[in-house]
Amino acid sequence: MPDPVMGVARAIFNGYPSLLAASMRQAVRFGKSYSRNKIKYVEQAEAHIIYCTHQLEKGLSHEGFRAGFGVKVLAELSRYMHVFEDMGGSTDSLVYQSALGALIEYRDRHKYSSEYTHMFKQAIGDQLFSKLDSKPLYPGGSCKIAHDFAGAGIIPGSVDELLSNRHSVREYSDTPVSLTKVINAIETATKAPSACNRQPTRVRIINNQELINKTLGITSGFRGYAMPPMLVVLTVDNRVYFGPQERNEGFVDGGIFAMALLLALEEQGLASCPLNTMLRQGPEKAIRGLLKLPYWEELIMLISIGNYSKNAQSCVSTRFHADAIVTVVD
Repeated sequence: MPDPVMGVARAIFNGYPSLLAASMRQAVRFGKSYSRNKIKYVEQAEAHIIYCTHQLEKGLSHEGFRAGFGVKVLAELSRYMHVFEDMGGSTDSLVYQSALGALIEYRDRHKYSSEYTHMFKQAIGDQLFSKLDSKPLYPGGSCKIAHDFAGAGIIPGSVDELLSNRHSVREYSDTPVSLTKVINAIETATKAPSACNRQPTRVRIINNQELINKTLGITSGFRGYAMPPMLVVLTVDNRVYFGPQERNEGFVDGGIFAMALLLALEEQGLASCPLNTMLRQGPEKAIRGLLKLPYWEELIMLISIGNYSKNAQSCVSTRFHADAIVTVVD
C-alpha cells in the first residue's frame, strides 16, 4: 500500500475509532458482569455480603462507636446472606462466616440494651439471629492494631509480615505527620514496576487542611471521621502511553505504585488508608478543578495519612485463601 494510505490506516487503527471500539467492547463485557440489583450469580451475592460486612466493620472499629448504627445495612446484609444460601452458597464459606462474625460482635456490643437487641433481631430476622450462638469459622468485625509493630517504624522480617500487620486506618493522633517520612516512603515506592519503565505515576501531598476538607467532602470514603492531617493524591500521566490498547495501563501502573506506597508508609511507621476515586462526572470534575489537574492526568487514588493513635482499631477484613482464587493451567 502507498505510504499515504498506510498513514491513514495507522491513524485510524491508533486513533479515536479504535479507542471507541475497544472501550465499547469493554463496556459491554462489564455491563454483562457487574452486580446490579438483580443477582444472577452467587459471586454477586457474595460481593454484596462482603460490602455490607465491611460497612459494619467500619462502624464497629470507629473510636467514636455509635450504638444502634447501620440498621439499613443489617437488613441488607441479612437479605444477601439469604440470597447467597438460596443460590447454593455454602454457609461455611469464608465470606458467610466472616459476616456472622461481624454480626456477633454487633450483637454483643448491644447486649446491655433490650431495645437495641430487639432492633438488631428485627433487622436481621429470627432465622439469621439463631445462627449467632456458635463461634464463626472465620473472624469478622473489628480488631485492635498491634502496637508492637504499628507506628513503631520497625522493619518487618518478611513481606508476609508487612502485609499481615498493615491495616487501613481512618482515625489518627493529633501529632504532626513527618513530611520526611512520607517523602522517604514515596522514594521507596518509585522502585515499583511500570509498563516499559514509563513511570506514569504523579504524587501530590496536601498539607493544607482546608483543601483536604474540600477534597474529602466531595468523595464518600471518609464520611463520619475527623479529617486526616495529610492527604496524598495519586494520578497517572496518560501522555506516556502509545495507543488505545494501553488505555487502562495507567490504572495498573498507578495501582502497583499505590500498593508499594502503602507498604512503604507502614514501614515508616505511618498509618494510612487508600480511598477510591470511583467518581461520577460531577464530583470528578469538582476534584479536578479543586486540585488543578491537567486533562492528561487520570485520578488513581487518594491516601489519607497520619500517625497511629493509642486506641487504633481497624476492620478485620478477612481475605480469601489462595486456593479460592487460583486456577492452575497446565
